[in-house]
Amino acid sequence: MIVMSYLATIGATFNGIVDPSIQGFTLTTLGVMVAVWFVARWLRGWRWHQSPLDWAILIWVAAFSLSLLANLDAWRHISIGLWFAGVYIGLWYLLSDVLTNSAARRETIIEGVLLSGIIVILFVFFQLVPWFQQLLTYGTDGFFLPRPGGRMGNPNFLGAYLAVLIPLIVSRLFTTRSFNRVLLGIYLLLALFILLLTYSRGAWIGAATGMVVCAGLSLSRTGGITLRGTLDWWRRQTGTRRVVMNAAAGISVIVVATVGIVLIRSLSEGGRAVGLRTELYRAAIELFQEQPLTGQGLFTYGREMLRLEDILQDRPHSHAHNIAFQIAAELGIIGLIAGAASVVVSGFAVKSNWRAANPRMRPHLAGATGGVVAFAIHQFFDVTAMMPIIALMGLLALALAIVPLTPQVATAKWRRWVFPAGSAALWVGLMVSGLWSSGVYREYTQVLNDVGATRAYGEGARRLNGVVEADPALSLYPFQQGFLYGMAANEGDAEALPLAEAAFQRFVDLEPGYSFGWANLAALKWQAGDSEAALTSIRRAIQIDSGVWYFYWMLAHYQAKVGDSAGAEQSFNEVLRLNPDASLYPEESKPVARSADPKDMSAVSQVVVLLDAGQPEQADALWQANRVWGSGPGLVVEAVVALALGDRPRAVQALEQAENWTFDEIDRAWFQVGTARLAQFDGDLTTMQQDIEAARISARPGPLDADDEALLSIAYAQFMRTVIPRFFLPQANYPMGSPILLYLIDHTG
Repeated sequence: MIVMSYLATIGATFNGIVDPSIQGFTLTTLGVMVAVWFVARWLRGWRWHQSPLDWAILIWVAAFSLSLLANLDAWRHISIGLWFAGVYIGLWYLLSDVLTNSAARRETIIEGVLLSGIIVILFVFFQLVPWFQQLLTYGTDGFFLPRPGGRMGNPNFLGAYLAVLIPLIVSRLFTTRSFNRVLLGIYLLLALFILLLTYSRGAWIGAATGMVVCAGLSLSRTGGITLRGTLDWWRRQTGTRRVVMNAAAGISVIVVATVGIVLIRSLSEGGRAVGLRTELYRAAIELFQEQPLTGQGLFTYGREMLRLEDILQDRPHSHAHNIAFQIAAELGIIGLIAGAASVVVSGFAVKSNWRAANPRMRPHLAGATGGVVAFAIHQFFDVTAMMPIIALMGLLALALAIVPLTPQVATAKWRRWVFPAGSAALWVGLMVSGLWSSGVYREYTQVLNDVGATRAYGEGARRLNGVVEADPALSLYPFQQGFLYGMAANEGDAEALPLAEAAFQRFVDLEPGYSFGWANLAALKWQAGDSEAALTSIRRAIQIDSGVWYFYWMLAHYQAKVGDSAGAEQSFNEVLRLNPDASLYPEESKPVARSADPKDMSAVSQVVVLLDAGQPEQADALWQANRVWGSGPGLVVEAVVALALGDRPRAVQALEQAENWTFDEIDRAWFQVGTARLAQFDGDLTTMQQDIEAARISARPGPLDADDEALLSIAYAQFMRTVIPRFFLPQANYPMGSPILLYLIDHTG
């Protein structure tokens, strides 16, 4: 329970992976656990048993090896994936050995997982406290449903965790009595409630399938389910139980129908439409077609997808949102064979265990099997196994389901020696490489922390020389060094400019598909006076990712400055086509004095433009049809609209709610805009001016604040490392901040 609680809340989440102090503790703990396992085997004389996945794992190893040999240019990316794959293989044999030597019972492990799940759910409810407060204070006025992520950050990952956990809870309901069953029922309802809130459609489908499998197997544990047996069982139930079960069945039908309707409607919902998935699938198919036998290499989908010029994703993705497409793109035909072999072998192992189990053991096998099915189904909608805790939950359920109840001792001499020796060599290699990489990473993060505190960019960049030399193929390190040199060059350090150019050139040589590297290189070339090279670099960024509006913004600036007015006009037209809201940025920041048709802008942008045009009734009608709740900015817009209509009480109520959703400086800037508008309405021009200036200061980004937050997923999910959240150098003139917020600030008063 302690281990799983730690992994699910800290150690095996992305935050735990990228935090060097947590990373070191987790590695050390893992090493101690493995050492204890080896000592226990030796002291207790454990015997090695055959694993159902032995041959499938050999096929996986062959797929990993061949894909690495075929893609040596991406070996550093692949090595990250291989390290985690090695950990999962090592843990598989550890769990298998523990179970086959009866060092732990399945029931005990399941109870430990369920107890750790309570900790996860508690963190989720702490996250939901502001929502509950909002609901209790204001009722359904402005009601919205949150999407909690808990300690895992992302609702889809939380949904994946719950999808595996829920079948285990269901199985435990079949093996306990009286008061414990009531507690487990409450636990199940809470888990289902949170699962619904995650709005993770893949997790919904996976959990539903896993629950059906678990319940079906549990009910048939003493034999098949027959109509006659079901009717006899129903007749034996008391009247009260029948009423309760009928009510539960009715509620279940309503819930399932509602979820089904929501699921179908979500397929055309903005930001979650089917088209976004098909783009990712198409990228995987193209990558598979390039190298059908070996694929592009393990853990390289995100890197390779970004270089495909015909894929118009608006943000980087590390996986194809479908495990079959993912394997095809990264490991090719051999990987698909390994996946198919694993599925077939696991199915036969589950069947064999079910036949060998007694009625008392079968519910536990049913829960584990349901968990495996839920995990597997979810991976065909979203490859959440990218987060280690999700992969570990799937691995644990798989071990509980298919590790033989009547294991066969490995009789072949080579098995008795090769498997323990191979496991020992694997774990030694994992620990040595992991601790080395963690040590380099710790030095890197120390430099970033110091730069964040001192703003000594040039000194920080020079300190990164040792990091880059120690791990020269990890492209994130030269990128960060180039960024720091670029920041120093922006402050007038002439010696830093050529060093920044060299670092970014090294980055784009290692990662030619990352368009933001080319954009920064263009900005540095422009600063150095090489306008032709700058135009070439920014056009290369556009060629890689033609759907990113701010690359056209940069290009328009450069074209305007070299006298290419027609080119600048054409480029800025692309800006307005891709992001009409960019019209709201301050006029002095635009490369061309032009704005989009307001009808092309987002609904909220149209609202503020209508207010500025003196049309509050039309603005309110549009706002009522497109209100955005659950955030400070939405509530501030509500207040601004109400004030334009002269409805002060409505505005005050919205601002009171907005204050509860003020979590950072940007939220504070929005709130200060609202209070400034309220002061203006009351005729208090002094307070209005003070608040609007405060909003302007709060909205002004710091030199290292995030610009394009979507790019953070590259560092986190494709390198498993942190980074300074700002990706574009000041020289790139990246327009930072919400254009709506800046427009409201400039047009208040």
